[in-house]
Amino acid sequence: MTAVMQPYLFPYLGYFHLVAAADHFVFYDDVQYINDGWINRNRLPHGWFTVPVTAGSLTDPIRERQVAAGPYAHFRRKFLKGFGQRYGKSPYFDAVEHMVHEVFTEAPGSISEMAQRSVRLVANHLSLGARYSTSSTYTYQRDLPTQAKLLSLLYACRAECYVNQVGGSHLYDPEVFAASGVQLNFLQSDLDYSAEEPGLQYSVLHLLAHHPPQQCREWLQQYTITTPTYA
Repeated sequence: MTAVMQPYLFPYLGYFHLVAAADHFVFYDDVQYINDGWINRNRLPHGWFTVPVTAGSLTDPIRERQVAAGPYAHFRRKFLKGFGQRYGKSPYFDAVEHMVHEVFTEAPGSISEMAQRSVRLVANHLSLGARYSTSSTYTYQRDLPTQAKLLSLLYACRAECYVNQVGGSHLYDPEVFAASGVQLNFLQSDLDYSAEEPGLQYSVLHLLAHHPPQQCREWLQQYTITTPTYA
């Protein structure tokens, strides 16, 4: 099963449902960068954290947007200090601190690389076994409408089965997927993200600092996959 998602920075647990469900996880790094999205920022209970990026065109793909070196140095110092102060006494702080330092390195590069690294490190910590690739490494038709472009990418990936979160179901036509030889699936989380405890709606960093990997893996198993039908 193949999942395709933009690289997000230390995303919330729901993102990792797709990583857990997929055999092949493709970072969609050559689609348009979205300002004020989840690519360069996320939130913890005490507020947002945002990695500064360079200015660019509205049509820039994610992979071309760089971290802004000067402002980033300030962000890094402030974030690492604040993270240590707020989570230093958490039971699983050491493992999470190591991940944070590996992602927020002194030489950051592109925001895409940074976000991908955050996902891979968390997935490895949780023993998720998907293989990874990036959409920019494939030859496919990038100038097509959303659904057709995705199908072109899936064809290039040799994917036979595709899974997306149920919130994106309005974007895709099951009949078109079936005609293209790709099984369309939707993932519905069974978790209550509105509950304040244990804080499922925040960046996964919050959960990892307070809960063992086994607990997080148990949460990641709480989803339902459905295959839509068509007339």
